[in-house]
Amino acid sequence: MTEDVPLLEVDDLRTMFNSENGPVAAVDGVTLKVDAGEVVAIVGESGSGKSVTALSVMRLLPSGNGRVVRGSVKLLGRDLLGLREAEMRRLRGGTMSMIFQDPVAALNPVFTIGDQIVETIRLHLDVSRAEARRRAVDMLDQVGIVDPETRLRQYPHELSGGMCQRVMIAIALVCDARLLIADEPTTGLDVTVQAQILDLCKEMRALHDVGILLITHDMGVVADLADRVVVYYAGQVVEEAAVYEFFRRPLHPYSAGLMTCIPDPWARSARMRVIPGTVPRLDALPAGCRFSTRCEFATDVCRARNPDLVDKGGSRRVRCHRADELTLQGTMG
Repeated sequence: MTEDVPLLEVDDLRTMFNSENGPVAAVDGVTLKVDAGEVVAIVGESGSGKSVTALSVMRLLPSGNGRVVRGSVKLLGRDLLGLREAEMRRLRGGTMSMIFQDPVAALNPVFTIGDQIVETIRLHLDVSRAEARRRAVDMLDQVGIVDPETRLRQYPHELSGGMCQRVMIAIALVCDARLLIADEPTTGLDVTVQAQILDLCKEMRALHDVGILLITHDMGVVADLADRVVVYYAGQVVEEAAVYEFFRRPLHPYSAGLMTCIPDPWARSARMRVIPGTVPRLDALPAGCRFSTRCEFATDVCRARNPDLVDKGGSRRVRCHRADELTLQGTMG
């Protein structure tokens, strides 16, 4: 395998679901990549296709409904969509892992923490139960859990939400995963625990050279952890940029709108700023740009034709007819 092969490469991914009005594309032509040791954040409102992208990559779409109808997903150059389910099971929890939004719900309540970590290790590595237990203790210690021997004997309900999230990270990395997909990893945690989990992600990234696909709606988390940002709207990528460039000068009006919604603790006004309107239904999309019904800069061409995703050099891409003429304000501008 050559060094220049991306860790994860998603190309022209289209994922469909059945609805009462016929098939709809929850993810529509998405292209992105993650390199080893890199954190790529996917941001956007609920329903924009962020989690569906993750489930498509992991091939965990709901049985009988969601299906990938176009595109490719490659892990270290290997096409995942063409693999048999038995081969995918060997990859999940091994080379690639996922942290779900609710760590307490993701853990099995009837098995101890130790049982769940040891099972993961023995499923992917040819080691004895004693060696698997030793690895489990070491991994819990790495993720900052005090007295890991005791925690191995406990059940998920005996741990706090923050500790369960640390356990999930331990399970995800205990078999030396190269790719970690983190779907809202700090949702539901208090701000102190959120900061601890983010610091832990940084440490694990540095220690294991893990590539992270981070799904979040929290722009503070993006600024703190990500190297690149991919912005979703109504199932499509509308902007991609290095994190500093993104916050300094967004190119898409939706990206700028997301930044205006970040609460300012020093602002005198108590009123939260919002993007007017709502995300369109996937079975009732506008004829032109999908953001045109909410965009203050929309013109007739915006309402008539959906723009292409255009390369602006480096890692910058944007889907906007007026990107070259608009001067949008970022949080670092």
